[in-house]
Amino acid sequence: SIAPLEGNAAALGVNALSIPEAREAILATRQSGEPAATVAFRLTQSAADRDEQGVVLYQALFGGEPASTPAQRQARFAGVVFVTLRIDRAFAGLTAADMGHMRWCLSSESAAGGLRRFAGPAGCEAAAAPANHFQHAETFNWGGRALRFTVHADPDAVSTGTREAT
Repeated sequence: SIAPLEGNAAALGVNALSIPEAREAILATRQSGEPAATVAFRLTQSAADRDEQGVVLYQALFGGEPASTPAQRQARFAGVVFVTLRIDRAFAGLTAADMGHMRWCLSSESAAGGLRRFAGPAGCEAAAAPANHFQHAETFNWGGRALRFTVHADPDAVSTGTREAT
């Protein structure tokens, strides 16, 4: 079943293994027994007029005794539980009007190679910050994926407010 049903009804009855992004993560959690996240992709339940990215985190379920090897996990595989995250909505606060001087991106390597956008403006995974911008990048692991969060800002557009006297 899917909860909440409102806003997700279009995903009912979908064979997740027929979606390449989901299949990769489901097979990874079945093999490892650890949570596995998809790359970002357009969710089945997203409205047709929205270019909304989502990520699904899967956890394999196994029957019987605890499985310690990939072969045992495959033999005892009973299914998955999952949570779907609409990443663009989760990061919506970073695009508030008073944050217009900032540019950010959340990306990850895909199995096919190259970066895939998880969240942020379309094409942000391929855009480089100008050399004179304030910038920071952080890589962290989530659901078996190395995610890279980058942010940069034009120093001429940053409001400095008042400075303390030294």
